[in-house]
Amino acid sequence: GADIKVVLMSATMNSEKFSQFFAYCPVITIPGRMFDVEELYIEDYVSCVAGPQVQQAAANGQMNGGVEAWRRDRLERGRERARMANEFSQELIALRSKGLDPDELAAVAAMSDVNFVDYDLLAELILFIDRDERDGSILVFLPGWEEISASHEILCAHPDVKEGMAKLCVFRLHSNVSPQEQQEVFRPIPKGQRKVVLSTNIAETSVTLDDCVFVVDSGRAKRMTYDPVTQISSLGTAWAAKANVKQRRGRAGRVRAGVCYRLYTSAQHQSMETEQEPEMLVVPLEQICLSTLALGLGNCQQVLGSALDPPPAKQIDAALRTLKDIGATDDEHKLTPLGNKLCQLHMEPRLAKMLLTASAFRCLRPLLAVAAAREYRDPFMNDQRADGVRVMMSDTCQSDQLLMADVMGRYQEMICTGGEGKASAFCHEHMLQMGTMRQMNSLQVKLGDMVVKAGLCHGIDPKRAGRAAGVQALVQCSEWEHESELVRAMICAGLLPNAARVCDKGGKKRMVLKDGGKISAQSKSVLQLDRIMTGNGFVCFHELIKTSQLFASDLCYAGTVPVAIFCSKVERCGEGILCDGWMRMSVSNEGVAAILAIRAAAKRCVDRHVCGVGIGSKSAEVDLEGVLNALRSVSGGVSSRFGGDRYRDDSSMSSASTVAQ
Repeated sequence: GADIKVVLMSATMNSEKFSQFFAYCPVITIPGRMFDVEELYIEDYVSCVAGPQVQQAAANGQMNGGVEAWRRDRLERGRERARMANEFSQELIALRSKGLDPDELAAVAAMSDVNFVDYDLLAELILFIDRDERDGSILVFLPGWEEISASHEILCAHPDVKEGMAKLCVFRLHSNVSPQEQQEVFRPIPKGQRKVVLSTNIAETSVTLDDCVFVVDSGRAKRMTYDPVTQISSLGTAWAAKANVKQRRGRAGRVRAGVCYRLYTSAQHQSMETEQEPEMLVVPLEQICLSTLALGLGNCQQVLGSALDPPPAKQIDAALRTLKDIGATDDEHKLTPLGNKLCQLHMEPRLAKMLLTASAFRCLRPLLAVAAAREYRDPFMNDQRADGVRVMMSDTCQSDQLLMADVMGRYQEMICTGGEGKASAFCHEHMLQMGTMRQMNSLQVKLGDMVVKAGLCHGIDPKRAGRAAGVQALVQCSEWEHESELVRAMICAGLLPNAARVCDKGGKKRMVLKDGGKISAQSKSVLQLDRIMTGNGFVCFHELIKTSQLFASDLCYAGTVPVAIFCSKVERCGEGILCDGWMRMSVSNEGVAAILAIRAAAKRCVDRHVCGVGIGSKSAEVDLEGVLNALRSVSGGVSSRFGGDRYRDDSSMSSASTVAQ
């Protein structure tokens, strides 16, 4: 008989939609046990936290002077925000007819703006819930870290909390919080106190609080959008979908009957989208397209166009252009030998190319650390002191990737020389999260095994490679791991064509893209433009993210030599060269000849590694040494133990030009 397909899915998925996609297949539903949850919208309870009852309590002396002043200031701020909001919308007119006074309408009007959270009102609501006689924790859903931090600060500063009238244990649940602090959320609290958990949508499904009875839902979430034309990801706050807020409400009914307080109106709830956009529509598709081609499923446009939620054609086209730019496909969108190898690494194509190139140039180990770090959050603690440690450890290397490689190298050295105890002391001293470092180290080992099984460590049979062979392969492919400028070049080889020029205008340095747009480094980056001595180099980055402005993530100062060697295309242009059609460099004729020779040598090194032919031959060693010597010769762009990155002069390239002969 025909094979039976069984799709196992959570209750949050749209089963009807999946059933239609699979030719209206039958659906089996297993209902979960849920207690009743009362739903209250902001218009239902706003008078308890922002209206006459609050003012009357103050007038009757039922609160101290500090609380009275606190609430009076909050009401004033609310009125000002309401004047800026659309106070005369149809929704507010309808609420006014139900008897809401100006202060209450001001609170509702302010919360109608998706980009605004009234933290004062939220604090009052939490304290109002705390007066409920029922036991149980309060779970608050907020869109992101900024909102969680602000809510935590304002709630803890409230006079009722500071003076002990409200006995609250307030926790933050976010990836920026250390694993130890996250675990505190799940531990019992002292009797007579109430737990308040400020969380993102991670608590919708991934985390369960056994004692949760009250939910406060802001109705907001961070959403990622992707523009395939500019290849920019934008992260912003948006209204959550109905499916998400339904899931949030359900967290209050896990152990007993609960209450869900919604920080938005019933009308806003009705206008929410039914479901949020699938991830395929808001992320780059390079890895999906590469897998589609590797499996021989056919034309990417046709295959992905038949998906449950097909991505726009221009998004697929952008992914195919990127694959061609990195050499994974040819003009007809067929896999090249390089593309076939990248498929075997089962990761983002840029990172896969980075590891392949690093194994060809015998500096694999630090690049494995770079790839592992991309999969986990920042290992440094979320503390201002940790920012100082980060800068100190970077030693002006001007590369977020080199920093992570160095941190991981030091951690592994501690493990080898002193075991977990010494590694733990290292993490404590340098304000690193031990749990994250363990995870990154474990993933680095797995990535190393993946490289061996892909046949990228030549001389070792990937089918028979055991643990000992894997270690041997890693050593063999990491002979030059301490050549920091070579490691920097491998990072750039993987990130290009994602680059920006470092321009010096009026003594102020800035990063400018191909189209002239300016970008900024993300706040935790160790790239310090003011300490780059050359104003004519380039910076490579992993991706662009737009929030309040355009930021680049995972930056690495490349100078000029790595760009000239590993960019896709170099053309003669006047008194110099033009890389990838826009990165102009002034180079003499002798320097141009040297660059072209070294580019040819670098390509031969990678081609030999991909095809497994001629590795270890005399000509292969000459090519490798030529590229390494060219990178060793540059200095002065960055002053650090990691070395520099710019042309000293044209003759610094000429010594390696013999590799072209």
